[in-house]
Amino acid sequence: MADDCAGLIAGMACRGVCELAPSTRATYIASVRAVAVRCLGEVEDRATRCWPLLSARAMAWAAPRVDTRPAVAAEAFEAAVRDRTAPRAVRMALGFAWDTVSRCSDIVDEARGHGTSARGPVLLRQMQVRPDPGGGFAVELVTRTKTSRGRAVRIVAHTRRGSPATHPRRMGSARVLAKWLGDRRAAGADEEEPLWRKSSGEAVVAEDIVALLQRHTHERVSRHSIRIGSASAAVAAGLSVAALATLGGWQSQEVCRQYVRQALGGHV
Repeated sequence: MADDCAGLIAGMACRGVCELAPSTRATYIASVRAVAVRCLGEVEDRATRCWPLLSARAMAWAAPRVDTRPAVAAEAFEAAVRDRTAPRAVRMALGFAWDTVSRCSDIVDEARGHGTSARGPVLLRQMQVRPDPGGGFAVELVTRTKTSRGRAVRIVAHTRRGSPATHPRRMGSARVLAKWLGDRRAAGADEEEPLWRKSSGEAVVAEDIVALLQRHTHERVSRHSIRIGSASAAVAAGLSVAALATLGGWQSQEVCRQYVRQALGGHV
């Protein structure tokens, strides 16, 4: 009976899931899960029978969907990173997101616990500088994204050139961040404070990064715009889709390819 009910609820929820962007589906399904648990009278824990069925069926039925906006030009990103009227932490976060082909939300905050939509800022202790076996050094952020369901994800920016692990049009965020991290730690910064911290003490949020980029382009910007623009510029500069998929942490080249498009957005 529980399986049948879970299947019915998943079917009812599926239409709504299909209309959502991939980045918001997990939150939607978590909410549907709560309703399903109440309807079935099951205990709220990871072992509940309805949750695996609900999650698997709804996710399987929801067709992959990527932001269809054109890529914002690389020049707009470069102008935004150099914009000294913006908080330094916001500019550095944008540069790191570009160099690692990441969504801005994946580098500034993370999921708090399994099966929950609650999120909190990533912390200073989560970013470290380490030697790069191929030469130079790398800045590594260990975080947990909403879609990874608690699995640690490593987002790395390298200093070495000519490697699949390095963006061909990188902003040089690894060197900038290494110095910034060293200065903060030398000054006695608390490792439990937000990594991306403004001078006011507030944590940088994804909307801050989106707003900064929006100031330098006529194109309408979303959280996915950074990943789309970075991916498109990397391929245009000669990086293969296979190497891009590795750099950006995509599960397949097919999904990665959806983010690559011609850059149409210019800077103001």
